[in-house]
Amino acid sequence: MAYNRETVAAVKERADIVQVVGERVHLTPSGADFVGLCPFHGEKTPSFRVSPSRRMYHCFGCGAGGSAIDFVMASENLEFGAAVEALAERFGVAVGKGAAMAQPLSAGTAEGRAPKPKAKPKGAPQGQGMSVGPELRMGPGMEMGPGMGPGTDQGPGEGTDQDN
Repeated sequence: MAYNRETVAAVKERADIVQVVGERVHLTPSGADFVGLCPFHGEKTPSFRVSPSRRMYHCFGCGAGGSAIDFVMASENLEFGAAVEALAERFGVAVGKGAAMAQPLSAGTAEGRAPKPKAKPKGAPQGQGMSVGPELRMGPGMEMGPGMGPGTDQGPGEGTDQDN
């Protein structure tokens, strides 16, 4: 079944992730978060964190992570729709089905968002103008002077008729 985005957002907001995860994992407080042993791989030292403020879980050992919906899907081996229904019923969210379909969350992305594009290094050229590399692009209003073309070894004004 497909659910509209508002329903999925309401389930994520209303579902207490600490309560949901705490039913399967012994969680202990650690600052603002909770820690425990990851239920998805064997470990002796807790690397599994639950953040109530971000409504997310993450395991630094195996990389598992996501929302309460993701946790129910993974721990109970349910499809997206079944996990949404189970949490909606449990936390009193009215289930609405509609045209604005929500897509299942993709593995490895927080809250189903697309990965962020990599930022340009500080000082990297942006937009028009000169660029770094073997070719030089001229910005608007810039012209090449005599002796400044590609393949010349002279600097501006060197070796031209203007020197005589």
